[in-house]
Amino acid sequence: MAMNIISISNTQHGSFDERTDKFTPDEDRAGRTIYSSNRFKIKTTPDSVCPSQISAEQITELVAFAKSSGSEVSIQSGVSYDLHRKEDLDSVDDNGVVKPPATAWYYRPTKAPMGKFNFSKK
Repeated sequence: MAMNIISISNTQHGSFDERTDKFTPDEDRAGRTIYSSNRFKIKTTPDSVCPSQISAEQITELVAFAKSSGSEVSIQSGVSYDLHRKEDLDSVDDNGVVKPPATAWYYRPTKAPMGKFNFSKK
């Protein structure tokens, strides 16, 4: 499966206020945004399709591809990643430079089952 990747980056830590429909990123003591150590997004052209799950081996290839393009992505090694959400992005005018439409694909580590649990009878 080929994707036309525009960028790959870790996502920001933060909280979403459903009342105001606004995301507020967390900041460190110096006021810099804190990025996730294991969640990331892939920004592609709108005609690209990303898989619903990326295996641990594919993640290793993706991180190597990002690094060869000058992007450092922090991931949890040896773990598959699941698509968390997809966002269609409209074209944007950035100080006179028009950025074309894109699609953002958000991934997070696959959650492993904790195991079987039985309540004791009292």
